[in-house]
Amino acid sequence: MVLHARPWKVYVLVSDGLWQNAKFKHLVRGMSGIRGKVELAGILTWSDAKADPRPFAEEVRALMVKHLELMRGGAAVA
Repeated sequence: MVLHARPWKVYVLVSDGLWQNAKFKHLVRGMSGIRGKVELAGILTWSDAKADPRPFAEEVRALMVKHLELMRGGAAVA
């Protein structure tokens, strides 16, 4: 719905190492041991407000999956 409003620049951020503290109680207890990182995977432009946003969302997801694999030291998934 938001993508239909106007053209957008979408900053795609990927985080890793934070999932183990996803619940608030785990976050509070384990805050000193958190070793997470956040990286910018890319900047995409959404310029067609009338287009179906699903292919764009799939492109964002694919970029995130690929970058997460790189962050974890593996080979990028094509």
